[in-house]
Amino acid sequence: MKRSNGSGSVYKLSGNRRKPWVARVVLGRDGGSMIRKIVGYYERKSEAELSISRYFSMPTSDDQYITLEQLFERWKETRAYTEISKSTQDNYSAAYKFFAQFHKTQFIKLRTVHFQRAVDLAESSGRSRSTMAKIKTVAGILSEYAFSEDIVGKTYYKTVRIPKDPRKKEIQTFSELEIAKLFKRSSDPIANTILILIYTGMRISELLTLVKANVDTKNMLIVGGVKTDAGKDRIIPIHKKIQPIILRRYEESEIYLIDHSKEVGSKKSGTKRTIRAPYHYEHYCKLYYQALDSLGIRRLTPHKARHTFFTRMSERCKDKKAMALVGGHADPNFSEKIYVHPDIERLRKAIECL
Repeated sequence: MKRSNGSGSVYKLSGNRRKPWVARVVLGRDGGSMIRKIVGYYERKSEAELSISRYFSMPTSDDQYITLEQLFERWKETRAYTEISKSTQDNYSAAYKFFAQFHKTQFIKLRTVHFQRAVDLAESSGRSRSTMAKIKTVAGILSEYAFSEDIVGKTYYKTVRIPKDPRKKEIQTFSELEIAKLFKRSSDPIANTILILIYTGMRISELLTLVKANVDTKNMLIVGGVKTDAGKDRIIPIHKKIQPIILRRYEESEIYLIDHSKEVGSKKSGTKRTIRAPYHYEHYCKLYYQALDSLGIRRLTPHKARHTFFTRMSERCKDKKAMALVGGHADPNFSEKIYVHPDIERLRKAIECL
């Protein structure tokens, strides 16, 4: 039976072929010429007929065989990616790396089991549940994008399972003995940064990007912070125990409070010179763990210094609202930070509880 106009055509190629039947559809006209598209080649006429029926019920893109890697790069050009924050972009890129074994695989061939493998890889690597959730998020974003572009007709990410939250372990913090060891080595350029983290509650990213202009050595205050509205530009009194460290750092540094000597340029071209530069996060972490090892201190993460700050403050400071201000935690019942300049002495008393 002849197919109706506009419903595509099926015909057989000459010769001895494994798949002689061709399914073809018309996409439109370019002037007087028809724009045709080959849906596929098949062994039987019935398969070709079925493929056309499926095509009209669920059209496929010309890029239906695009790889995961190509799809990810294409998605990065959309507003869904360009209009999100840089930190979120970095999180998605980090999660995408767990799909490395499938980067060259056609996306249309990926199923739940493949997305699950990426999550399982993160779990076996000791990554956090948050990281595993981001991996599933990336799988979902790409699947929905591919669906919207007619690259796939079904998404498979929704049944990916994220491990349940284990029972919360007791938060590890630096002990008093370990803090004492750090003070004995306070002249060490990395050990003293750990003390700064412990006595200010700053996040590692906040400390590494802290500029000298935000350090008031006269009144012994730091104005800094990132990440949340509660954390931005908060006032942190400098504890007496780390004031000598801050002052020494202030005198020795140039732009950033925490910096180090770095060689740049080329000796061959005569441009080689030494400058003061801030630490990159990965470089700092490497030196951080080396410092802990040399002192015989447990390899607690840099963020555990912030946990130490809040744990010690909660044990010793009765002014919880001041503690929240210093640490950059939101306090919806406390309006002073938004409407009134904080009482510096109140914050200083809170810090000195440590």
